[in-house]
Amino acid sequence: MQQVKVLPLAPKPLCCPYPYDDSFQVIVQLDEPLWISVYASQEIAAEVMALCLQLDTLILSSPQKEEADPRRKVSFEHDFSTKASSVLQQANDALFRLKYNGSLEDYLRSTAIASLFPRVEQYLQETDPQLWQTPSPAMDDYFAHMAALNNLLTMAHQLKADVQTSSSHRYIAHQTALLHQCVTMVGGPLAECKKEIEGAFKDLKVCCSTDESGQPPRLSSDLHKWLVNITQKLIDSSVSLSPPSLLLPLAPVLETLHLITH
Repeated sequence: MQQVKVLPLAPKPLCCPYPYDDSFQVIVQLDEPLWISVYASQEIAAEVMALCLQLDTLILSSPQKEEADPRRKVSFEHDFSTKASSVLQQANDALFRLKYNGSLEDYLRSTAIASLFPRVEQYLQETDPQLWQTPSPAMDDYFAHMAALNNLLTMAHQLKADVQTSSSHRYIAHQTALLHQCVTMVGGPLAECKKEIEGAFKDLKVCCSTDESGQPPRLSSDLHKWLVNITQKLIDSSVSLSPPSLLLPLAPVLETLHLITH
């Protein structure tokens, strides 16, 4: 009968590791700034306003219950909650640096920021996403107007560059029509430029048509000069916000920002 070899018992470990200690926990701070030097009340107010803007954008992107895709509901809710919690934490950290004793909601009301972000205020009070979709005329008008000015500036830059550098002006009339649309979106302050474009568009369209020779169409010297001047005028208006009536849709936001930073 074969003998079974009995192995000796393993020796005792030289040392026993201690159980996990919470003090060794590493806190993930991906959303934290690399350097924090903002302590002035005006700068804190501007920082909180910027964070409210981020949260307001998240709330706007949240779908209504009846519009939500059931297959993506869980993943979206998790994504929204994570991002919203991160923004709220940054806002509370800013108030902590300010040594503010009240809640974020109290701070928004005391600085008039709440008047610009009713959706954020509603989010802080309610948990039902259906109740977050409160109209926000000041911020909605602000972004709509800024988007219109940005479209105008981009189109004017593009058209001016194509007029000056392109070897063919075949699509200049189409681009001018798009510029006219951008001017219309901005509204009344640029009514004079709108009429000027409308008055010259018929001649511009004829000049940009391809003739029987098949040669690439070119603008006449007068139309070339006029387009360069009108596009530069619109660029200057978009950047300098002149005439002053271009500032009217931005006034509520600018006044609140001036109030909290001065």
